[in-house]
Amino acid sequence: MLIRKASKDDLETVLRFAGEMARMHHGLDKYYKVPEDYKSLPEDLEQELADPNTLTLIAEDSGSPIGYIRVSAEDAPQYVAPKKIGMVYDLFVDEAHRREGVGEKLFNEALEWLRAKNIKHIELSVDARNADAMAVWKKFGFFEYKVRMRKDLE
Repeated sequence: MLIRKASKDDLETVLRFAGEMARMHHGLDKYYKVPEDYKSLPEDLEQELADPNTLTLIAEDSGSPIGYIRVSAEDAPQYVAPKKIGMVYDLFVDEAHRREGVGEKLFNEALEWLRAKNIKHIELSVDARNADAMAVWKKFGFFEYKVRMRKDLE
């Protein structure tokens, strides 16, 4: 397996993975958009691929993309002490390659990049109903420190 930094030439691959992740979330809750409703997604991802404070990594098996991760080093919210924090936006692995350590390898590579940027704290959002994702992030050392809640009005 090869882990490599994505380039603008990988935009279609990144869009495919982001789309699969969006479909999974939409299947969990119709509150989430389907990828076709993300009108600016191609442009947003293309800008991120050129942004020195954002990293997208792709995992390949025999030259075929099997997963990706998107992270950034960004200004921290004003209510926390650090000036900069790492954010994990996406981690997705094709279903056929799950439980093979692909996600862990992607995450570890992203950690090295964040450490090189002197990031000491990393945050992410995960749907609390996604038990598999919750378990993975806890396995990687994340803990719940704040809860975001939603109420749907009819």
